Amino acid sequence: YPRAVGVASQRLWYGGTNDRSETIWASTVASFQNLMQQTPIDDSSSIEFTLAGQRIVTIRHIIDLGSPVIFTDSSEFALQGDGGVITPTALNPKQYSENG
Repeated sequence: YPRAVGVASQRLWYGGTNDRSETIWASTVASFQNLMQQTPIDDSSSIEFTLAGQRIVTIRHIIDLGSPVIFTDSSEFALQGDGGVITPTALNPKQYSENG
């Protein structure tokens, strides 16, 4: 089960399971229960990605501060998209610190 759950950018976000502590999943836009991957991918498709930072992290919290912000046990990440819109193909996590 995920340690962190949050709602942001019209998606339900999950993260930090026991087996995949650095992975985030997000629902399709405006369909919180739909995590199915679809082909071809479009801007409203569900999202799955793994954070890459200085060290292995465990996702602890996901909150909405205008865009999703991910808090881990050792850092903070803000998720940004190209032009401000987060999509499966335009997802840019930015690490802000190593404070946790």
